[in-house]
Amino acid sequence: MAAVTTYVTRDEVKAHLGLAASDTNDDAILTSKIVPACRAVDGLCRRRFWRDPVSPDPTSTRLYRPISSDWCPIDDLIVDADTVISLNDADDGTTFVVLPATSYITHPLNGIGQDGQPGWPVTALELVDSSRSFGWWMKHLAVKIIGRWGWIAVPDAVKEATLMIVADLFHYKDVRSGTIGFNEFGPVTVRSAVAAHARSLLLPYGGGSQHYLVA
Repeated sequence: MAAVTTYVTRDEVKAHLGLAASDTNDDAILTSKIVPACRAVDGLCRRRFWRDPVSPDPTSTRLYRPISSDWCPIDDLIVDADTVISLNDADDGTTFVVLPATSYITHPLNGIGQDGQPGWPVTALELVDSSRSFGWWMKHLAVKIIGRWGWIAVPDAVKEATLMIVADLFHYKDVRSGTIGFNEFGPVTVRSAVAAHARSLLLPYGGGSQHYLVA
């Protein structure tokens, strides 16, 4: 199964724009905007919402440096039967000892993230085995994780933000100088409009500190 790297379909975009499914006049240009919009969402949030494929290569290895003896932030991890977490106690960069699942807790707790919804991947490990340490002071990266990365399902807010960005990219071709209207502060540009409404939806996912820019 190939990784799904887009968050919306062309039919979903057409429905968002109020276009009939039978109207194929703009299908090519709409399709061309979907991937850039999805990658813009990834850039805003500094994460991606598609999951690693189950096959042919189900897992990959990543190394991490903990920030304390019992806390290690990680990339978005889908914990399943293929997940292996191990520590480099010897600080040699090569000798790793597998951690039993009872020695750590995954966060966010219960898979409930910043948006208050379940379904989040694991973003941090808390070591609860008092006889072990994450070794944050070590020279080498102390935590090794073999696993599948990303999100099991694309959050609804991410899909909606992606639809908004695709729509703005689509309409941008008909806007001169990037201006789509005016308010009490002056002209409203495609850049500022997209940054405002998409960022508000993406804020719980890390999308509040960067601006989406239309080139």
